[in-house]
Amino acid sequence: MADPEDPEQVDGPGPSRPDVPGAPDVGRAAMSQRLATRIEQDVEAPLPWRSIAKKTVMVLVAGITIYLVFPSLTEVFASWPKLTS
Repeated sequence: MADPEDPEQVDGPGPSRPDVPGAPDVGRAAMSQRLATRIEQDVEAPLPWRSIAKKTVMVLVAGITIYLVFPSLTEVFASWPKLTS
């Protein structure tokens, strides 16, 4: 049985939702303003250098690992058909 207090199950127009196309623009301006404020804050506060350095080191370690392990993996997978006989 439907719960009359649940807004998703109530028949009728219901409250306006800004994420639904064609819905009234109630709340869209506020959401746009919050998004603009968030973008401005992100631009004004760039990533700290430690975060960038950490990500760079992780990419380098992953690259070196792949460089060292890939030849062994190709040998193993190349000999796969020999394992069945």
